[in-house]
Amino acid sequence: ALEELFGEERRASLDQGFRLGLFVDAEGPAMRMNGLSLFSKTLRNGDVIHVFADTPPHFEARAEEQRVYVGADSYELMERVSEMSEISGYCVEMGSGSGVQLIAALKQHPAITKAIGQERDRRALHVSLFNAALNGVDEKMVVVDDDDGLRGALDGHPISFAMSNPPFIAMP
Repeated sequence: ALEELFGEERRASLDQGFRLGLFVDAEGPAMRMNGLSLFSKTLRNGDVIHVFADTPPHFEARAEEQRVYVGADSYELMERVSEMSEISGYCVEMGSGSGVQLIAALKQHPAITKAIGQERDRRALHVSLFNAALNGVDEKMVVVDDDDGLRGALDGHPISFAMSNPPFIAMP
């Protein structure tokens, strides 16, 4: 079903998701999402992006702690970035999580030379890279896990645009 949804050209990305443990085989031709849910969003320019993130805590099917997040604040930041005049050059996001912000920025602003996410959580880093490949922006997007990786990815280029959507979960 995922192959039907995303097309044959994304088959390699789906296979990579299995190798990374994002998806696991179930009975017969089925698969389990291994705690992930699919989120889709139509951008202002009409492009649709699909990203996987951990299933939110209010769903009974959630398997473990939520480490890769997409929420209302994610959509709000996407809208704000979409409304901006043309972004170009090197774009950086600190705490890139699922990669949804960078993917949306790349789809909305094709003049971005390179999008660099910095993410410490290994699961989020892998999900982010998978989501980039799934959305066809993996050639222009990298995710690093520390400051040295960020410096290396920038390769002396200045940062043209930076963003962050730090974790904030309101408690009752």
